[in-house]
Amino acid sequence: MHPHEMRTEEQDLRFGKPQFGPIVIEILESRSNLHHDRITFDALTADDSRILLTFSQAALRTLAQLGRDHIEGADRPKAS
Repeated sequence: MHPHEMRTEEQDLRFGKPQFGPIVIEILESRSNLHHDRITFDALTADDSRILLTFSQAALRTLAQLGRDHIEGADRPKAS
């Protein structure tokens, strides 16, 4: 069973409770390592530090899909 198919309680038991990470305010650069199916983002955080965030292709697709519903901008129609 994939983690996103599990109930929150099952995820907590298997992986522990989620921990808050830094707030990313800007993506500075991205790097691909397609041999290992990974994309790494160099990001700036709210406390002015840089971090590297690495995602698998599957995780990046899930992030993009879930994020689409939360991104607001000129090209996104407002909910009425």
